[in-house]
Amino acid sequence: MKVLIVGAGIAGPTAAFWLARSGHEVTIVEHSPRCAPVGI
Repeated sequence: MKVLIVGAGIAGPTAAFWLARSGHEVTIVEHSPRCAPVGI
């Protein structure tokens, strides 16, 4: 199954990791031009 995750905060990459590990094809989309230096 293909999964699209919108947002690369804390939950996005975590969900992507576990979904990919269970066999899903995951794409993450983030609007921000760069990663934040600290958590938001």
